[in-house]
Amino acid sequence: SEHVSLLEIDPGSFAERAGRYGLARWLDTPVHGLSTGNVRKAWLLLTTGAPGELLVLDEPFNGLDPQGVGALAGDIDTWMATGCSVTVVAHEPP
Repeated sequence: SEHVSLLEIDPGSFAERAGRYGLARWLDTPVHGLSTGNVRKAWLLLTTGAPGELLVLDEPFNGLDPQGVGALAGDIDTWMATGCSVTVVAHEPP
């Protein structure tokens, strides 16, 4: 929650997205207590909490489980639908 506040991300929106990514039960877990995949999900959630006009993602699907891949693909669709330009660099996009 400290990172969410520091980055000025809406806590409700963050919690909702965390649920879609499968992170809801780990919201109060320190980063060092998370698996590598969950750290990756948390990093994605924190760095994309308030995307601007352009978002560049380099290999964003690496290390994600199927739930995380689906959630990120949905987020990308939402960002583009709301006017954000999204560039994804991926060797094997879903």
